[in-house]
Amino acid sequence: MTTNHRPFGIALIGTLMLIVGIVRTILGIFLLSGNPYAKSGLEQSLPPGTTSPDSLFWWIGLSFLIVGLLGLLMSYGMFTLKGWAWVWTIVVASFNLVGVFVSYFSGHLRGIDAFLSIAIFGLVVYYLSTTPVKRAFGMVHHR
Repeated sequence: MTTNHRPFGIALIGTLMLIVGIVRTILGIFLLSGNPYAKSGLEQSLPPGTTSPDSLFWWIGLSFLIVGLLGLLMSYGMFTLKGWAWVWTIVVASFNLVGVFVSYFSGHLRGIDAFLSIAIFGLVVYYLSTTPVKRAFGMVHHR
């Protein structure tokens, strides 16, 4: 049984998912359409001297588009307190948390970026695991 009460933290997570989903979807569309500004921005993140075929930008654009649309779907699920959104947000945040730890211990992520990433994903997993939040999503069964 779900309640109509959406905790503030869920609204915050849903809003952040919505923003990231919109940005990724737009970037994906720009990359798929061959937008030179989007491509140049992506080229700047590549190692110096690396050349990238247009097919790489197309595949990256498709990936951004898919991930962006999934982010929009997840945002909808968070705002409407769907149980599947709770499950998938826990899974995605947990994978991101593990990825940050791997990046940190392999030397690819350091300093404030590592700290903030660990703190954010850790807080999301912790917060979603609390009883009031699980109850809001209908994930706690009453006896």
